[in-house]
Amino acid sequence: MSFNKLKKSSIILLGLAVKIIALVVRPNKDYWVFGAGKGEDFIDNSKFLFLHVAHHNRKIHPIWITTNKRVISQLRTEGYECYHNYSAKGIFSILKAGVGILCTNRSDIHFFQPSKDKILVNLFHGMPIKKIIYDFEGHNLKRNPFYDKIWNVFAATSKWEDSRLIPSTAEFFNESLSTAFKTENVYVTGLPRNDIFFYDTHVKEKFKGIDNHKKWKLSDKRIVSYLPTHRKFGKGKINPIPFIDDQEMQDFLSNANTILLYKAHYNYAIHKDRIPDEKSVMNISHWDIDTQYLLKISDVLITDYSSCLFDFLLLDRPILLYFYDNYAIEDNHLYFDIEDPHYAPGPIIRNQKELKRILVGVIETGDPFRQKRQKFVQKYHKFRDGKSSLRIVESINNILSDRGDLSDV
Repeated sequence: MSFNKLKKSSIILLGLAVKIIALVVRPNKDYWVFGAGKGEDFIDNSKFLFLHVAHHNRKIHPIWITTNKRVISQLRTEGYECYHNYSAKGIFSILKAGVGILCTNRSDIHFFQPSKDKILVNLFHGMPIKKIIYDFEGHNLKRNPFYDKIWNVFAATSKWEDSRLIPSTAEFFNESLSTAFKTENVYVTGLPRNDIFFYDTHVKEKFKGIDNHKKWKLSDKRIVSYLPTHRKFGKGKINPIPFIDDQEMQDFLSNANTILLYKAHYNYAIHKDRIPDEKSVMNISHWDIDTQYLLKISDVLITDYSSCLFDFLLLDRPILLYFYDNYAIEDNHLYFDIEDPHYAPGPIIRNQKELKRILVGVIETGDPFRQKRQKFVQKYHKFRDGKSSLRIVESINNILSDRGDLSDV
């Protein structure tokens, strides 16, 4: 038996024991457990809702659950409560919690068992362009359906359709989210991760370590961020990095005090160190930086079918849509044709030559796309106020208030 299978089998056996222990533990509606990144990271919507609750709601007891010792050390050093998913304290916290919150995968938190006394909140990680979860039409990656069923019962212990709340940024996305997760529990609240655009004015300070590492001051430069999505969950073709072989464009960027930062999707982890840095084009995929902080300091975004384009709309800065391939052929079908001008909040670009021309124009003469973007902001965002986390907490409490059988212990 391989190490991974042995590890998964051990987790399943632990999950069986947890199910038995759960019979004698009463949930508490004020205990909320959070997880993200398949249990490995402190990231995304779960992270920002966790921080909001920890700082603004004394009644709620927020606990971060992870399998990453570095995350445990980091959060405890910063004064937050955090436990290993498979530790006694972690398991007890999960069993005691009346609310479980995830955003990446059902494995963000193992052993959380939704019931009439325990509600599951699925923050997910962006508004969908490409078809996801139950709507996904691509290749089925599961190789052992029977083993997967056992895993779902004793480790994941929840189904996507168990979610009592899924946030949306606008009615436009509600139907897609509803069919993707087989639930009607979709609410327009906004996403917690986007609140950072409205209330944190010191984001550039979080990049001091990066500045020192490269002896560059990002705070002094115009930043163009290239954030494309994956192909085939990281097993497809790696994204081409613009201008990596274009010395003329690199010189132009340098003279314009501009740097292009490429951050690969986390599914492309195996490719992180394969692309060399150039003086004006950098691969920062291996840097430990939060994508939302990167968006916050970016002056221009280049992306394709990634949901970060909707986030970036809230900053009212140029978005260049670089569709260098046919995603429906390379990967998966889409909910709507983002390449159609009726849906695209920026210029549609097919090749590097075109990208070069448009980016040079933005740098030299300013932002010609702002007026067009305004109607898309309203289309894709009902709220633009930095209060998404607050609305989600209120929504969760409203759900909890309808359940008089939750314990106050």
